[in-house]
Amino acid sequence: MNSAIPKKINPTLWSVQLLGLWGRISQIHLGMGLGCQCSGEMPGLAVSDLELNVMDYLHDKYQQDSEFTQWLALHTDYQQGQSASVASFLKAMATQTPSRTLAIGLLKDLSQTLESLQQAHAA
Repeated sequence: MNSAIPKKINPTLWSVQLLGLWGRISQIHLGMGLGCQCSGEMPGLAVSDLELNVMDYLHDKYQQDSEFTQWLALHTDYQQGQSASVASFLKAMATQTPSRTLAIGLLKDLSQTLESLQQAHAA
């Protein structure tokens, strides 16, 4: 990760913004390779169904960072491969923010993932 993080990035504000984005995209459905099937005969996959995958991705990427694993255990209800809530993760990021460097890295990765999901729905 780039150690020169711009000072203007506010992890708390970014967490709240991503929480709003998650709230919007978690209500959409992704088509099963055929475009959006929200109103068609074949149902698509709800983005919220991918929640555990998103959190497992972050866990897998950051699990070697002891600050991350301690923060995750103390401030979220995440259980690897079993249960996860992107919303509760983002709320914890906004209220119990870990170090600035860790927060920016996590939010950057999560932002890219959520934007990708949003783009998949728009396609």
